[in-house]
Amino acid sequence: MKKNTSKKVLNYAAMTAAILGTANAAGQIVYTDIDDLTLAAADEFAGIDFNDDGIVDIVTGLLNFTGGPGAIANGASDPADPNNTFNGNGIVGVPASGFYYPSNLSEGVMIDNASPIVTSQRGDMYVYACYANSQWCGEVTDKYLGASFDVDGATHYGWVRLDVFSNGGGGVGTMVIKDYAYDATPDTGIEAGDQGELSVGDNNFAGFTSFVDNNNVLNMRASLPLESVDIVNIAGQTVITQRLSNTNESLDLSSLSTGIYIANVSINGTQKAIKVVKR
Repeated sequence: MKKNTSKKVLNYAAMTAAILGTANAAGQIVYTDIDDLTLAAADEFAGIDFNDDGIVDIVTGLLNFTGGPGAIANGASDPADPNNTFNGNGIVGVPASGFYYPSNLSEGVMIDNASPIVTSQRGDMYVYACYANSQWCGEVTDKYLGASFDVDGATHYGWVRLDVFSNGGGGVGTMVIKDYAYDATPDTGIEAGDQGELSVGDNNFAGFTSFVDNNNVLNMRASLPLESVDIVNIAGQTVITQRLSNTNESLDLSSLSTGIYIANVSINGTQKAIKVVKR
């Protein structure tokens, strides 16, 4: 029987993250790039919060099974208890022989309601050695976990890019978490690896920067005049709309409730979505 023997936790929220996003025709991709996080100890886990709302959406990491080390990925809400705190979220994978094996997805694979997503069950990436259905054994680089998670009763789909080195099942191995993304539009699929980049009009945002200061003012700078900004909450509702005309603009967010928002910024007919935090 497989058993988690300890509960060492690595807090994913502590990672340094540069958060980027762009809107495209299929939906609104919110992409998060991080300083690569390496997990290299048994019972070391990361809780991944796709939309940065303070709620862990999935857990992945290295698990010390009774027969040896392995790696897991679950739709779970607590990195300290990755076997038992399932939250209804799920990982794309394959059930076999009473167990569940997360899929190793290549770039471009669609993650949506047609994907084989399993909830309320631990997903074994590899265990002790390479089982027939284990898809993360050996040296796996730049592959993707597919996930689904709930936000206020709506389903969203996302991906996490990983390197996993299992040492052939003979040692603990390592896992490197590189970046992740999700589609902010409910019930909209996302391709593994899609960062929402636009091939047309990207030059309009060359040199674009933004930040929210201590007074909860969103400051934006660009090489070309900014046209407009819409602030959208995590439920997809537009809460602020403002016309812009200069290369340096600001927007007061103090009227908003504390939380995470998407700012859709337009320059010369091209739109980019950025994640902003009202504190």
